Amino acid sequence: MHPVGSSTTRAAMSRANDRSGTEAGGDDRTTDDEDEDGDFQDDRHLQALKRKRWQPAGAHAAPEPPSSEPLRSAAAGPRAHATTMDDLPLEVYPLIIAHLQMHAAARLALVSTVWNAALAQRLVSADFHTRLQADYAACRGSKEPWKEYLAVADDALRLLGAVTCRLDGPATTIELVRRMVPVIVQAHDRFEGEELFFHVKGFGGFAEALNKCRRASEWSAEKVLECMDILGQGPFRLLEKADSISLHLEEACNLANDIQSFAGAFSSVDDEAVLKLCLDKMPERSDRSKVIMSWFACFFDEHEPYDFTEDDAARIGLFVASAALPIADVVDLIDHLRGQEDEAEGADWIGTRGCLCTVATLRAWARAASFPTQWPAQARTSMFVALSRWSATNAAADVAFEGRVAKLAINWAMELLAPHVLVLEETGVTDGPVLDATRLLQIVSA
Repeated sequence: MHPVGSSTTRAAMSRANDRSGTEAGGDDRTTDDEDEDGDFQDDRHLQALKRKRWQPAGAHAAPEPPSSEPLRSAAAGPRAHATTMDDLPLEVYPLIIAHLQMHAAARLALVSTVWNAALAQRLVSADFHTRLQADYAACRGSKEPWKEYLAVADDALRLLGAVTCRLDGPATTIELVRRMVPVIVQAHDRFEGEELFFHVKGFGGFAEALNKCRRASEWSAEKVLECMDILGQGPFRLLEKADSISLHLEEACNLANDIQSFAGAFSSVDDEAVLKLCLDKMPERSDRSKVIMSWFACFFDEHEPYDFTEDDAARIGLFVASAALPIADVVDLIDHLRGQEDEAEGADWIGTRGCLCTVATLRAWARAASFPTQWPAQARTSMFVALSRWSATNAAADVAFEGRVAKLAINWAMELLAPHVLVLEETGVTDGPVLDATRLLQIVSA
């Protein structure tokens, strides 16, 4: 038994008095060291970040709830207690953001909608992109510049992704890109260097950040192309070029890679559907052929060898058929493929002869596009003229190519003749398809 005057006895009596006071209708508020759920809060900073829970009116008057306006202007006067970061005056937001590193700003963009909106405004400011380009330029003097470039680019794209994840859909995201491009161009021109958002991690990294928006499933090939067109207004020239100048194969390869990496980042979008829309915007037929070639195979790359297989040929043929390209585009594509494969054979880059993959492309396209039976006479004639030209310009020693072309032509002739065999036997009358088949057989026997 403890003495009456001991500290233990006094503490016990104090607790009993507290309990009796509560039972008698006393104040039932939590202590200073407990929150409203009774949980002890050691981290005062975490407590300050939580939004204040306003008590209902009662015996103790509660302060008025916060304004519905997301950002409070300093002109309205300070609150008695700024309990959350959202309660800060509007003028304070840019001052805080300007002193943050990008990785910290990305975290802040996830705190609340109001801070996300403030950081979205930061992304479209000239000051942000000037600082970004300066950080990028500062990496050049380091011992491992590429690692430094990658770190800065990762932080920038992480911030962009943190901002877009609270945007309500593709339309709002596209509008953000539209506002960003002019300031990106200004910073790019000032530093006369590569744009960090795209140079280090490519267009795919930028597109991945855009795909983090809400309702990302609403992205479509048309919306992706709209976004690419906006980027094409900048120094990147994603789709723009001088109409009078044809793309070199290297340029076409780079363009195909950019389109593929950008469109491929959107999980709900078929990248080949984006490619078809891009082809519609290219005025030069030869450019379309080179981009299609570079999309499915490798004919020029300073890091990769020549790579054009029969599987690639089948994919090209199926794509061209699904895109419903006109016959002139098909002929031009075959011309380019044959030229590249013939050059590869001459340089001994490949072991096959006779443009095996080029003929495979033509065969796959014809089968998928129902050529020649479902095509008009003018289109058939254009292809037959091309066959005749390829046979005439073929090297005399290239028996393999002649044999493949002859076999293809005979198959087409049989397809054209099959529905008319009975008519020929009974009447001897010949019509357009029969004459076309006869012409094909003449090409083969020439």
